[in-house]
Amino acid sequence: MRVALPLLAVSALASVFGTTGCGPVAIGAGLAANSGGGGGGDSGVPLRPASITATATGPTSIQLVWSDSSPNENGFRIYRVRGEILEVVAELAAGEVTYGDADLQPATVYTYRVQSFNDVGSSPFSEDASATTAPEPAPPAPTALVARSAGATALDLNWVNGTDGTGVIRIERADAAAFALVGTVPGDATSYRDAGLTPATTYDYRVRAVRQGQPSPYSSVASATTEPAPAPKLEAATVMVENPTAGHVLVLFLSEDVTLVPNATLDDEDLTIADGTLGMITTPPTLISPRLIAVTLGGQSMLTASVSTITFSNTNDAVRGVNGVMAGPGPLREVVRGDGDLPAVDSLSLNQIDVALNGSGPAGGMLQVPTTGFAIDVGASDPSSAIVAAATTISASLPVVSVGQVVPPGWSFTSQLIATTTASGTSYTVPPGMTFAEGPVTITVVVRDETGMPSAPRTFGFLCRVATEEIRPLETTVNPAQLWYLDLSRDVESYYPEGGGHPMLRVSPEANGDPDIEDLWRVLGLLGNNANANDLARQHLIQGLLQQLDQLFLGVNVTFRTSAPGAFPVGMPSLPYSEIGFSQICIGSSARSSTNTTIGNAQFDPNNQRQENNCLEDHLGDRLGVFVYAIVRDEIRSQGGNSEAFHEIFDPLTPAPYAAGQPIGDDPGDGDRLAGLLLDARKDAIDLAIATMARLMAVLTARQCGRSMGLVKDLPMPAGLYGGNPNFGTTSQYIDNNPQFPGTAINIMCPPGRLNFRRILDPGTGFNSLNLAYLRERVLVDL
Repeated sequence: MRVALPLLAVSALASVFGTTGCGPVAIGAGLAANSGGGGGGDSGVPLRPASITATATGPTSIQLVWSDSSPNENGFRIYRVRGEILEVVAELAAGEVTYGDADLQPATVYTYRVQSFNDVGSSPFSEDASATTAPEPAPPAPTALVARSAGATALDLNWVNGTDGTGVIRIERADAAAFALVGTVPGDATSYRDAGLTPATTYDYRVRAVRQGQPSPYSSVASATTEPAPAPKLEAATVMVENPTAGHVLVLFLSEDVTLVPNATLDDEDLTIADGTLGMITTPPTLISPRLIAVTLGGQSMLTASVSTITFSNTNDAVRGVNGVMAGPGPLREVVRGDGDLPAVDSLSLNQIDVALNGSGPAGGMLQVPTTGFAIDVGASDPSSAIVAAATTISASLPVVSVGQVVPPGWSFTSQLIATTTASGTSYTVPPGMTFAEGPVTITVVVRDETGMPSAPRTFGFLCRVATEEIRPLETTVNPAQLWYLDLSRDVESYYPEGGGHPMLRVSPEANGDPDIEDLWRVLGLLGNNANANDLARQHLIQGLLQQLDQLFLGVNVTFRTSAPGAFPVGMPSLPYSEIGFSQICIGSSARSSTNTTIGNAQFDPNNQRQENNCLEDHLGDRLGVFVYAIVRDEIRSQGGNSEAFHEIFDPLTPAPYAAGQPIGDDPGDGDRLAGLLLDARKDAIDLAIATMARLMAVLTARQCGRSMGLVKDLPMPAGLYGGNPNFGTTSQYIDNNPQFPGTAINIMCPPGRLNFRRILDPGTGFNSLNLAYLRERVLVDL
């Protein structure tokens, strides 16, 4: 573990930290010995450098220039000033008066000092010079945007990315009105399908990339026209007996929602029939549902199941689509005999939320969703036939507006939903152009098998509400995605090992010049004594952290970064969204009030109106942040049991007194291993240890950020989302619904004592389905 060194010991840095002489130096009593006057003269100590200037040369680099005031220096040391700490960043030869500092964070202030030295001693420091690195440049605009028709209600977009694939791509659409956002996709995406559009309508599109809050210019505008609305066609014809006669019913299933022409009969002139006739039709047909028509056969009818075929003719004047287009010819459909087995709707929920949590299970409450964008999940089965997903009818008890047209209560709108079928069923997503009326709503679902047999209707009740900022977990008025700055630089204490028969990890409440999280990395051997290897290891750890968070927050409009996008005013716990564009949380150190089991503290904004500073060291008596120390400490001092996995992973790298491992960088080949140039068992061990630490940091960070975004508030809708639910064995602010997680996996928002190292590593550990739907802004909370 590195420690803060007094200034007079700085000449030893070269031997400790390698040829660059990089390392931290405490600004303390040792400074006074060399801080006066100009130095030099008869003493032989070189004179202080003069006229130092710092100039930013880009988002990640600063150029330093100074004057050489002394004829007798052996070289110069360049220091980066961090509060009360001086960090040696370079050591230059005599006569060199410029230095370029690189790999810095964008939009960040850096302060420097220069000192000359020789064999006699070191000069006083130069004056301080500061510069602010440039902001991250805006990404280039996507190019070659093309729009193509994908049917009557959808258009496909394709483009070429000009970015490195990070950030997001925002898609905007305009018809007769101005451009408006219609979708956001990951930064490496190059295509998007815009569904729920109006037939025979021209739309304009433009896209732009957004990276770390910086938007690119817009692409060029691309236009396309949806195809005309299709004429309804016959999809299936079903009878209940092999040879139906007068008075029996023929059921016709159509490809689109239809209406019946008043008082018109549906007879042989409206249809093309092979090997059969409907007979002398005397009564109009009946519309069973928007796609199902019942025709009562007349005298002298003659149809034979599995022999007769049927479709609509060009002379049809009895059946038309809801868009006014008459049903027309299509493939001849065989008249089939229903199998007599009714299919069943086995499950019905919203947003793929577990049945225990969706408002009808043990969690209770009433599920609340936005008026658009949510998904209706249908699981169905049939004893002897396959379920036809396209034949499912979904209707609502309230009017539904779809692309400016009103779908009346009781009428199916399935064809206007976006269907995704998996082995467990079909999920129907409400597209952006479709909205439900606010208030309590009941949907009714009927599925059909391939013989046309319908299921009994199944209903599900929920509440629709407009998703205002006050009831959404994520703020996007300042940035396209909720932005979180993960600060890994906190240094408020130091850690030291205690060996013996019962090894312990002790905490000393003094800063030591290294970030607290890096202290833990050093204890476990993830950092060693080789500066180049340490830089690579840090990069892998940070990259792994961000990748793990992306997976845990999959589908959530949130972005994490480890470079500071700005600064909170000192001591401010939170600020309105209009005043700052990000929230932040510190990773490292331990809880001030307890160093035993606390794994993190974060604020909670019940109205989602403010950005939060979760880096405060004293917030209502507690330190805020993510305390990785708690898990590491418990695992180090434990032997056997759950801690076996911890020791198996880290012991090959962990030095004495905890193990006999070799830290990263202490083996000459570790640089090549980290760069992927050397593949062997040690590389596997390094990769596993880094990935494990990244996972540990990510789960604990996700927990605290999730808590900060309002996942543990005790509120009534539904109780399983916010804790305090005795049905899940707890009345605390934490959520304990282990039955929804297999094996040793667990909900990230469970009580803190149950989130141990083994459960953190379990790939099934994550947010429960209700939490994730909330974070994806498909579930709302009544405040």
